[in-house]
This record gives sequence, structure tokens and C-alpha cells, in this order.
Amino acid sequence: MHHILYEELRLKTFLLQFYCFLTRGFFDDEEIKKIDLLIKLNVDRLNIMRDTFKWDGRYDLVFNQTLESKTIIEKAIQNLKYKQICSDKEIVDYLIKNPQFFEQGILLVDLKKLLDIESMFRNGYMLHDIFNGYPEKNMFSFQIDCIDYLYSAAHFYNEGYDYYHNRKIIRFYNDKDYNEIHPFEMKRIQPKEEVMFRNFREAYINIVFFIESFINSVGFDALLNRFAKCEDDENKLKGIEKIKNGWRTYSTLKQRIKNFSLIINGSPIDTSKEPIKSYLEVSVELRNQYVHSSTDKTKNRYTPEDWKYKCDEMINHKCFEVLEAFWKGCYPKKVFPKIIFNEFYGTSFKGHQGRFVVTE
Repeated sequence: MHHILYEELRLKTFLLQFYCFLTRGFFDDEEIKKIDLLIKLNVDRLNIMRDTFKWDGRYDLVFNQTLESKTIIEKAIQNLKYKQICSDKEIVDYLIKNPQFFEQGILLVDLKKLLDIESMFRNGYMLHDIFNGYPEKNMFSFQIDCIDYLYSAAHFYNEGYDYYHNRKIIRFYNDKDYNEIHPFEMKRIQPKEEVMFRNFREAYINIVFFIESFINSVGFDALLNRFAKCEDDENKLKGIEKIKNGWRTYSTLKQRIKNFSLIINGSPIDTSKEPIKSYLEVSVELRNQYVHSSTDKTKNRYTPEDWKYKCDEMINHKCFEVLEAFWKGCYPKKVFPKIIFNEFYGTSFKGHQGRFVVTE
């Protein structure tokens, strides 16, 4: 009986950590303190039960702590809409092998073995995306590489947009109360035109990064979905064109677009056709001029209005023309990822009408 009770408490302690981390936003500060204390008490009790010389015979504490853990776990599960599809032991094994779970979240390729998350994939999430649970009540969190660039683009665009429409103004030091300024904060103030220039330029560059990151995500998702038929396919889905004498040659973006579509759909995308052609020859090259700057490269002299116009073109149609052309070249019968569409067209960019598609 001692071993059975030990294993039951051990199991519930792991499940308590797993489910309470994923649903932490549904618990208030006092509840979280009680959960943390209960986990500590459970671990202490397990250590006592494991040591014959320390065992004090307090089965009453074992019963009470196991029951309390079970009650909290059930509450946490009610707040998580994804049903467990594995044994409790499989969750325990995952946590033992992946202690970084509590800091980094869980890859969907791993989570789908534990919970029924098929609706996530129908909405467009990919296997290498990371689920961070609910840090706030009713507000879940995912880590999606390409979305990070999108959020950066939206941040810079919206800053530039506010200055462009005089919603924000530049205040110079002679317009401020010096008593309110910390001496270490007295730095160079940029004029309005410079602020708009930098923000719209950075927005454009991050939109180009967003597209490339999405393309890379599709390739890696295909790798995890086992589209590769050989080692060469595996390398190309990782963005490696070839390996010779131990040296890796990485694929260009043009090569990746062709490689991914060929491996996934059986036919390479023709990158000499629009809109892929202009994206590679104009958008990517413009980004490279600023990201990989050198004295021998041609310098383009664009005004803040020029950069805003380029951003607006990207936001209004060019960005998604490229994404949809690439997606259809890989998955001609599969709906474009809804979550990517909603994040881009929903409420990201000021001055642009929000558009949404229904998710599950």
C-alpha cells in the first residue's frame, strides 16, 4: 500500500504542475501561492516516504495532500479546453525529460501526444509553434516565429503612423521642465521626419522578414510532418542545400521556395513569375541593402512618405499575394493558416480596415 500511495501522490504532483502552469491565468495570486506551497509539501512528503529512516507513518497527510492536489487539478482542467488523450504517466515522463517546460512552454509536436489539439492545426498553427498556456484569464499565448516579425512591423508602422498624422509630437528640451528630466536621459532628440523615416523603414523591413520567416516555418513544419523521403529532403526542409566534406551550404530564399514546394507538393514553384519574382528581386533586395550595408552598394534615397507608401502597398495586398502564392504552391487544397491571416489583417496596422476569418 505504501508504494501505491507514493506513486499516486507523485503522479498528482506532476499533473498539478503541468495543468496549473498551463492555466495559471485562471488562478489569483493567493491561489498560486497555495498551489506552490502544496507542490513543495508534496515533494517533501514524497522524499520522506522514499526514505525508510525518515518515514513518520503520516498516511493522513498523504491522503489529504493527494485529495487536495486532485481537486485543484480538476479545476485547472475545466479551464483548459483541450482534452487529455494520453495516460497520466506520459505527462509525467514528458515533464521529467523536458524541465524547460515551465520557462519555455511546449512544442505543439509534443503537446499533440498529450492533449487533443487538432483544432489548433485546423486554425493554422504549426508543429514547431510553442504553446505557453494561459498567462492571463481567457488569454492564451503562443510563440510563433513569423508572428514576432509581424508584431515588430506593426509596432514600427503604428509609431510612424501616429507621427505622420500628428497624433504624437516631438518635444525638445526647451519645451520641457528640466526638473522632470533625469540627467542620464538627456539624449539626442530626433526630428519628426527622422522618426517617421526610421519607423516606416523598420516596418517595411520587418514585413519582409515576416514573409521569409513564414516560408521557413512551412518548411520546418513539413519536416516534422515527415514529408521528407530521404536525408537530402530533410536537409533541404531545414534550409540546408548540401553538405560536402562536413561543410554546410545553406539554401537561398529562392532555393527554399522551390525546395519546399517540390518536397511537399511534388512540383517546384516558378520563382520567375509574379508575385514571387518581385518579392525576391525588389523587396528582399531592398531589405538586404539596409541589413547588409556596405559602401559599394547603391544607396536609395527614400523620404518618410516613400517608406509609408511601400508599407501600405505591402499591408494592402503585396504581402499576402506572396504568402498565398507560396502556400498554394505547397498546399493547393489546404486553407491558408487562419491565425496568420487574422493577426496580419485583424488589428495589427493602424489606418487599415480589419478583416477576420472565423477560427475554432
